[in-house]
Order: sequence, then C-alpha cells, then structure tokens
Amino acid sequence: MDSKKIIAAAVVALFCVTAYACVVSDDSDAASKKYELYVEVLGNDHIVSDYVYVYFESDADNEKYCKAANEALAKAGFADVTLEVGDYGISFKYKGDGNNSCWYSDGKDWVSVSKGEEDYIKNTKAGVAVNGGWIDQATYDALPEYEKVNWLEDAYMGGYYQKILEVPGTVGEIKNYMVFLTIINDNLVDIEAQTISFSSENNVFAWVSAFNQATKALGNSIFAQVNASYAMGYVSISYGENGNTACWVKENSKWVSVSDPTKQYPASSEIDFELKNGWISSDKYNGLSDSEKKFWQSDAMMPGWYERIATGELVDDVLNVMLIVGIVIIVIIVILVVFLIFRSKKKSSA
Repeated sequence: MDSKKIIAAAVVALFCVTAYACVVSDDSDAASKKYELYVEVLGNDHIVSDYVYVYFESDADNEKYCKAANEALAKAGFADVTLEVGDYGISFKYKGDGNNSCWYSDGKDWVSVSKGEEDYIKNTKAGVAVNGGWIDQATYDALPEYEKVNWLEDAYMGGYYQKILEVPGTVGEIKNYMVFLTIINDNLVDIEAQTISFSSENNVFAWVSAFNQATKALGNSIFAQVNASYAMGYVSISYGENGNTACWVKENSKWVSVSDPTKQYPASSEIDFELKNGWISSDKYNGLSDSEKKFWQSDAMMPGWYERIATGELVDDVLNVMLIVGIVIIVIIVILVVFLIFRSKKKSSA
C-alpha cells in the first residue's frame, strides 16, 4: 500500500471520527429554548440582601419551565425560591410565601408580568424580587429615601408599591468565561492554581453571580474561598478576608492589568487573578531571587509596589502542548488502525 494513500485514508478517518464526535455531542433539542432568570432576595428591611442569575433550557411549556428553573435555583443554592403552575400560570414562592414582584424582559426593559401563563415561556429573560415584593404605604414611607427609588406605586392599587429590579432589563449576550486562579503563598514562591469556567450574561451583576457560583461549586477546595463582590460601582476579588489580588484580563491575546473591572470582566473571555499576595512591597521584591523576580512587575501608578504577573499565560502554554500532543496521538492511532486494516485485507486477498 502506498504510504501517501495510507496517510490520506488516515486523514479522512480522523475527519470522520471528529465529525461523528461533533454530531454525538450535539444533543440540543430543537423545541427547547434557553432561558435566564434573575432573583433578588429582600431582607426584613425590604432591601436586597442577596441575588442570583440562573440559566436553563426548557420547552416553551409552563410545567417544564418550572421544573427546569427549580432545578437551576436549587443547584445555585436558592432552593427557597420555587416556581409552580396554578390557575393563572406560573407563580413564585419564597419559603411558601407568594408576595413577590415578577417581571419579564422585552429585550430592553423590565415589564411587570400580567399573564403568568405566557409571559415567562414566551420571553427568554425573567426576574423576580422575593420576600415582600409588594408593600403598603406605611412600609414604603418608613424606607430610607435612597431606597424609595427602587419601588413603583401601582396605578390600580393606590397606596401599594411594587419592587423594581435593580439590574438591567436588557437581554445581553451569554458568554463563556475561563478564569485562572493562583494563590501566591507567603514565601512568594510556592503557588497553588485552579482554573474555573462558567457561562454568564455579559453584565457585571450576572458575572459576579456566576463567578461566585463557580467557586462555591469547588466544595472543600481552598479556592471555594475566592469571592467576587460588587459595591459602589466596583468589583472586588478576595481570597477569604484577603483582598490583595492582582487582576488581569486578556485583550487581543495579551494580558492587561485591570483598571475598570465592571467593564473588563464581562467583556473578557479569559481572566486571571493572582490571590493572597498579588501585590508586594519593594522590600519583599528585593528579597526575591533573580529567577523569581521575573514573575513580578513594578507599577507606575504605585511606586514601590510590585504586581504579580498573570500566570494564565503559563497555563495556556501547557494546554496548547497537551492539545498538540493529543492530536498527534490520535493521528498516530488512526494511521496504525488504517494500516492494520489494509494489511489484513492484503493478506486475505493473497
């Protein structure tokens, strides 16, 4: 058998195997839709105490929608929030209480739900404020002035107010994110690394929610202590109580130190956090060996301080090598299989 024909046959076989794998992995149901649900949990003071975004697939059927949403909420740690189907379509309960403010997105803004039997399944994004989504006049009057803007007086029920959701009602792109987490130990040499991946709508509120779900899912790992928080227009990344984190995003194939996290995190598909000792003083830097100093860079805005350079680049290199090695191994196996088949046929025909 001509060696060129063997190689050509191997390439064809490899293509067929790859194509088959793609077909097998595509288990999407043409009748199903991808949905997004945002939940605000109000505290006893009627101020948001927690929130979550969840994503799920379902047929455009109320029963199936509720089942898929309940599973997604439970997985995210919000099992107290449940959906059920009643005489007027889908409704929400929080620990059995139905006093909740329900909305769906028309693509640009939040719209108050009026038809529970169709508003959720017809629109891809919904939102709800639970645990007292409607309040009376006396409760509204007792709120701090800065919180009153988050409540809307009902046009048909004077003296009652509905909670307005505090995140964008727009329907954004659902993106896939890869985040490299590296803990720099106190000797500034030893590190521990972990990579997480998750999907999220590309706004800062959704990103923070998805990031925290991904780290909590690590269970007993030390990386489960990594947390993102959003306050006063800024996203902070901490390891337990330690917020000394060097933050990077990949832009145009290069790692860039983060200057505007609220915009850069949702916009970037690859992100790197150097935790615990992400920044060090010049005294600590000068105590490092020359071989270790290459992992740090000085900061022009903070003289005397050094930032840990993103290690995600190193992880990328390892992944690329593994991918290349894997492809080579597959090609070799396919060539050998094809060669043995042709040799067997040649012997049988001799």
